[in-house]
Amino acid sequence: MLSDMAFVNWINEAESHIRFANYAEFDNYYRGNYDDINLPDKVQKALGVDISIKANMCAPIVNIKVQYVLGGPVTIQASSDEASEQNISDAEDWLRNIYKNNKLVYLNMLKLVRIMSVKGDGFIKLALASEDDAVDDLEKDLKIRVINPRYCLPKYKDDDYEEMELCAVKSFTYDIQGNKVWRAQVWYPEDLQIWRLDSASIDEESNAAVDHEWHLEESLENELGFIPVIHFPNIVDDQAFGISDLHNVTTLQGALLKYLTDQAVTADYQAYKRIFVIGAATRQGMNWIISPGTVTEIPDPEAKVIEIDAADLEPFIKSVDETVDMMLQVSQTPQIALGKITGGIPSGYALKIHYQPLVAKCGETLAILKSGLRQLNSFLLKLGIEKESKPFADIEADVNFTPGLPIDQESMAKTHKLQIENRTMAVKTAMLEEGREDPEAETEQIASENFDVFPAERIGTETVRIRERLEAGAPLTAEPRPEAVSEREQAAARIPPGR
Repeated sequence: MLSDMAFVNWINEAESHIRFANYAEFDNYYRGNYDDINLPDKVQKALGVDISIKANMCAPIVNIKVQYVLGGPVTIQASSDEASEQNISDAEDWLRNIYKNNKLVYLNMLKLVRIMSVKGDGFIKLALASEDDAVDDLEKDLKIRVINPRYCLPKYKDDDYEEMELCAVKSFTYDIQGNKVWRAQVWYPEDLQIWRLDSASIDEESNAAVDHEWHLEESLENELGFIPVIHFPNIVDDQAFGISDLHNVTTLQGALLKYLTDQAVTADYQAYKRIFVIGAATRQGMNWIISPGTVTEIPDPEAKVIEIDAADLEPFIKSVDETVDMMLQVSQTPQIALGKITGGIPSGYALKIHYQPLVAKCGETLAILKSGLRQLNSFLLKLGIEKESKPFADIEADVNFTPGLPIDQESMAKTHKLQIENRTMAVKTAMLEEGREDPEAETEQIASENFDVFPAERIGTETVRIRERLEAGAPLTAEPRPEAVSEREQAAARIPPGR
């Protein structure tokens, strides 16, 4: 554990990290809160109006990735070489309920992936419900929260950034006078410290302490036994923190706005023919009007009429298209995901080729998510064993995602059928790939429906009947039944002709 002075020095240095400025910048670009491209004063004067263009490509670049990663259900799959099938199934159900209680099946997972993509880092915090909110049911008392990366300050043991030495999680409340009061929960594996910072000591812009007035309020035992914060960097390299998906896009966003603004100015200022009449009797000192659609008279001994054609907007449109294409290339976003399709509509393998850049980018994100959530599941199973004596020893659990790549359901079903028949894939695995949230419950429901509609005796009888007809060479189609004939018609048929 750090000494009080060492902690104060560390947190003041950590709060000045450049990542906080990057978080604010990329978040503003995602939300469209960046500086507009304004016209020069002389152009504004000529037009009589200022033109400002908003065309934010940063938001769809992030949203397409998030929608792809969470394009299908999020499922949990437990496994073990030692535990029984029943215990494995119980662990899956228990974890699934915790995820649902904390909206981590979709809503908060959506929040986590979007924060990772925009800011470059995501954090999840695990905690137990307070005494006032606890219901004495661990499954409901476990709280999982996606926290703002601005308020999370991890300190790693080594420069491989694998294991945390401590993690400070900041939050603020208001005192009775309405002043903001900052606190930091500082988590160590075995201890928990609560530090306090007065409102006058924080810089809202940089998120850093100004006069370093952190004070230790309380020291407690960490009843969890581990640091309950998990870091999800957007990329994994030799740095402690991740990088936003927008880090290569922001300068191109500025260029896009510039081209669009120039195009708008040209359309407003030079979209029509301009006519200059030389030799007209214009009075001396007159201010000439050169706005679109006007005729400008210029005194001259020799009369002339000069026409200036309207400007060609094609170069501006081409520049805009090329800039958008470059933004999509550097962000690994396929054009087809934005509905931009040239030629026929691709499907199957051709569609996968179009989506390959996005698939490659999201593959890394999915690996990071699955690794962090596997750690979260291990924490949850550990607490289940320690606090409620759950039979979850030697069980591990993974979270599976179903990416949103457009797929041919019929083709997938045929592929799974062949793999199951050839014993190269389990039925449960195939159901997970198809997005079934709870394969075991689905299997039980299928068995129940088959028993109700097709009892075993009927199935066996129908199978024997079909086999006999096939062996006899008879068609499987039903034979037409003879129409009913009345007794009177039958009697008339037996009377010889002519009587």
